[in-house]
Amino acid sequence: MIYRIAIALTFLLLIPGCSEPEHDGRLTRIEETIQESPEEALSCLDSINYESLTDADKQYCRSPDVIIIS
Repeated sequence: MIYRIAIALTFLLLIPGCSEPEHDGRLTRIEETIQESPEEALSCLDSINYESLTDADKQYCRSPDVIIIS
């Protein structure tokens, strides 16, 4: 019985860790805007305080696919 409870608790603790974190909505909107209006997207990106981003979003901004020009 304790074995089943331990397995169930382990499973319940692992489920939230397997979900994909949601990115900041501002970054998502910028990503959608960049093809149509790169200047507007860059302006929006410049308006975001880097320190206000989550660690996951900071890593996203550092990825090789994202180029931030200051």
